[in-house]
Amino acid sequence: MFTKSLKKSALLLVVALLLVSVVFAACQPTGKFTPVEAPAAGKLVSGNGGSVVRYDDYFYYVNGYQGTASAPNGYDDQIRVGQIVRIKVENIETMLKVYDSDLSSTKINERIAELVEEHVEIVVPYFYYSSNTAVTDLTGIYIFKTEGVERLYITTPCQDKTANGASMTEKLTLMSFKLDGSDPQTHYTFPSNAMQIMLSVKNDVVYATYVNSSVIGCINVKTGANVLAEVEEIAGAKFSKTDADNYVFFTDKDGAICRYTAGADKHEVLVANEDNEKITYTIKSVNKDTVYYTVANTEESYKDNLTLFYTNSTVTEHVVALQGLPSGTYYCWNGKVVYVKKDNKSANKTLYSLVIVSGNANTAETNVTILDKEDNAQSITFVKLEGDVLFYTKNSVTYFIDLAQAFDARVADANATVTENVFGYNMSTTATGWATPDTIGEYTFTLSSSSVTVTKFDAATQTNSKSVNITLVQPIEEDAE
Repeated sequence: MFTKSLKKSALLLVVALLLVSVVFAACQPTGKFTPVEAPAAGKLVSGNGGSVVRYDDYFYYVNGYQGTASAPNGYDDQIRVGQIVRIKVENIETMLKVYDSDLSSTKINERIAELVEEHVEIVVPYFYYSSNTAVTDLTGIYIFKTEGVERLYITTPCQDKTANGASMTEKLTLMSFKLDGSDPQTHYTFPSNAMQIMLSVKNDVVYATYVNSSVIGCINVKTGANVLAEVEEIAGAKFSKTDADNYVFFTDKDGAICRYTAGADKHEVLVANEDNEKITYTIKSVNKDTVYYTVANTEESYKDNLTLFYTNSTVTEHVVALQGLPSGTYYCWNGKVVYVKKDNKSANKTLYSLVIVSGNANTAETNVTILDKEDNAQSITFVKLEGDVLFYTKNSVTYFIDLAQAFDARVADANATVTENVFGYNMSTTATGWATPDTIGEYTFTLSSSSVTVTKFDAATQTNSKSVNITLVQPIEEDAE
C-alpha cells in the first residue's frame, strides 16, 4: 500500500514539474528581438519627455507602468510591461469605433484586445524606468535627430552585475535605438535610478543634464564625456525647457543663485551672495531663461520674502517683479505675476478673473485683467505654464491661452477679446510613479500599474471618448482540442 502510494506521488510530482516548466517556458524569451519596419524619416515629432511621443502617423508609447527595477529585462522577443511599443493613429480610431457597434461589452473588449494584438508592435524590448517622482516633466521617452539620424532615447535599470554576480538595477542606464528598434546603444550609466535627468539637443548634440541630490552635471550623450564638471553642494534645483535652450537654476554653496544652460561647460552666477550668514535667497519659480526669487535678511526679518524679484542676467541691483505676493497659486511670467483673483459678489456667489500684475510703489505698476470676472462664475484652477502658454481648468474643462498675445491685446484695449482654447475634459494630473497623463493633440494617454489607456477629446462637444486599453499583453494560449 505504501509502495503504491509512493509511486503515485512520484508520478504526480513529475507531472507538476512538467507543468511548471511549460508555464515557465511560455514566459521566457524564445529568441532575439527582431526590429520592426522603419518609418519614413524626417517626420514631425511632438510630445518629447513623457509616456508617449508622436512621430508622423505613429504613437510611440510606454507599454504600462513598470515599478520594479529588478523585473526581467532584455533585448529579446518577450512582451513585458513598460517596454516601448507603437501604434498608428488610424488603428486607435478603429478601436474607438468598436464602441459604436452592437457588440456586448464583453465582445467589445475582446475585439479591442484582438486589434491591439494585431496592430501594436514592440519597438524597444527593454522597459522604461525611473524612480524620479519629484520632477515628472523630465521623465519619459524622447526622439531626437542628430547627424541626420533619428533615435529613440530611454532610461532603463542597469543590466550589468558586480564581480560577485549581484544585480545593479539601483543604477540607471541611458540607451538609444533607431526608430525600428535596431542598433541599441548604451550611452551612460547613472549611479542612482532616482536621478533627475533632462535630455536636450543643441547643435546636433544630445546632452543629459542631471541633478543627483546636491550635485549637478552634464554629459555629451554620444561620447559619455563630462561637459560640465560636477558642481557640488547645490540646493533648490528647478528646471526650465524652451525651444532654444534648457536650463537648471539652483543656489550654490555660497547661497548665490545660479543658472546652467544645457551643453555649456560652466554655470553662471546670476545673483551673488556676499553675506550668506545674513542673506538667504529662495528660488520661487522659473520660466524660460528667467528666475524669480525672494530675499530673507536676519537683520530685517520683517521684510523677509515679501517681495518677488526676477532676473535673466547677472544682477547688480534687485529688480522687483511684485511687492506683496497673492495668496494661493500664482505663476511668474515675463517679470510679472499671473494669478486668479476672487470677487465675492454675494454671500452665495464668487466670481473669478485672471489677472497679470507687477511692480510696487516705487516702480511702474501693471494690473491687466486677461479673463473678466463677469464671464467666470466657475473657479479657475491652474494646471501648468509652459513658456507663454497657460493651461487651466473651469468646470472640468481644460483650456489654454497665449499670455503674450492676451496681455498685448488687453494693454492696447481693455475690452479686447481673449480666445480661450479648449484642450481637454476631466483631465487627471495624478501621477503613477514618474508618469502623469500625456496629451498630444486630442489624444490623452494614461499609464497605470501594468497598463496604458487612451481617450480622444471632442472639442465641439467638450466630451471624451470611451477609454481604450492599448496595453500589449502576452496572448493567452487556447487549450488544444
